[in-house]
Amino acid sequence: MNDYIKNKFFFAIFFLIFASVALLMLPLAEATKPAKTQLPEETQTTQPLSQSQSVAAVTDGASLLTQADLQQLASKIQRVEQKHGIQIGIVTQNTIQNQNPAAVADRLRSTAFTGGTNGNIVLLIVMDNREWHISTDSAMRSRITNEAGLPYVQDQFLSKLSSQDYAGALNSYVDSVDTLMTYYEQEGQPYDPSSGFSPMAAMTAVIVSIFIGIMFRSSLIASMSNVRPAIEASEYLVQNSVRLTENRDTLLFMNVQRQPKRKSSGGGGRSSGGSGGGGGRGGHF
Repeated sequence: MNDYIKNKFFFAIFFLIFASVALLMLPLAEATKPAKTQLPEETQTTQPLSQSQSVAAVTDGASLLTQADLQQLASKIQRVEQKHGIQIGIVTQNTIQNQNPAAVADRLRSTAFTGGTNGNIVLLIVMDNREWHISTDSAMRSRITNEAGLPYVQDQFLSKLSSQDYAGALNSYVDSVDTLMTYYEQEGQPYDPSSGFSPMAAMTAVIVSIFIGIMFRSSLIASMSNVRPAIEASEYLVQNSVRLTENRDTLLFMNVQRQPKRKSSGGGGRSSGGSGGGGGRGGHF
């Protein structure tokens, strides 16, 4: 019995010692546990893509195109962008709440379309006021100028836009950008029709034309054997062949039709300076 009590006593003492050691080790274990990394609040949320990555090449807010037209246009834009290292944007809207189209186009180009190494260009179309505006950055302006390049682009797409051929107009816009970029890459300078004009060549052409005309006239005169030059004009008249018996002027009737002069529809474009050294051009359709 005494042995049993002793065993119980030693067991109780051993349990107390073990429990005490365990309680002492618990704070140490908590202290050595790796702390959970707490990210700053702003980094725990998913960061949005930059606008230049997330925006589509064609944003048809005015619903001018069919789904097939959109896909075809987007594919063409992608090919032209990869070919020239540029970014092309098209944005259509029903309204911009009386904002300046040039300012809106510049803002779109400077925030949403910035991925082109060799330049960026955006076409904005607003339906309520039937306005359009093209915005280019400084790199694109050095390749497609306000003075010659953008008027060329306008000539390619504006008539189709006015006649409501929206798919044709936007495809012509992309094609004209492709044409002007190809010209720049091949010629090493932006498209400018006046650069091909030479005053000296024009003067030479005029002189040569006059000389050829004189020689041709002289050869015709020399080949006419029955013709001789007259000293006086009276020699060409047959004397006494005409006799006037009465001299009278009579006004029978007069019909006057007036037609009002047709006013311009405002389709002409106007150039703008753009922001950040860029260019621009816009107008009505």
